[in-house]
Amino acid sequence: MTDGQKNVLAAVRSYDGEATTSEIRSETDYTNSQVHHYKQKLLEKGLVETRVEQNSGDPRVDKITVISLTEQAHEKIEKGLIYNESRRIEEQRSQREQEFYEVEQRIEDLEALLEEFRQKLNEYFVPVLLVTRQSAARNEEQIEQWLGENIDLNAPSKAKMADIRKREKKETERRLKNRPDSN
Repeated sequence: MTDGQKNVLAAVRSYDGEATTSEIRSETDYTNSQVHHYKQKLLEKGLVETRVEQNSGDPRVDKITVISLTEQAHEKIEKGLIYNESRRIEEQRSQREQEFYEVEQRIEDLEALLEEFRQKLNEYFVPVLLVTRQSAARNEEQIEQWLGENIDLNAPSKAKMADIRKREKKETERRLKNRPDSN
């Protein structure tokens, strides 16, 4: 019996003697075609049985194949046929569970940091932003008063400068007209 066949038996055993092909792939990291090949060899040896069921979990998959150990497989396993493979698969599962737990902890830590960051933003940044907006609005009002109401602050800067020069020229002409003659 090949290691691949033993690994498939061990994977099925780790699911209490009955596993879907996707569960076997998950346990062994085999491709779908590898699992199918080993399943066929195990069927020929009388070590597994298969049945097809409707899949109620994943709408993309209509049917799933369930592989179960035969009585003959249980007897051979009891005699030590797949001891090392079962232990290796159990160790892999334990390692994956530990990795999953660690990822879960990192996610929780990141969520806590994100919440702390949100609170600090609300506590410090939002008030500063509001004060800055109020200050900008006051400054804009003052600029409008200084430049007069006819200047469009949203117009391009060249147009603003031309308008300011025009006003300055008119103001200078007015002063010159109203200036007493010094002769």
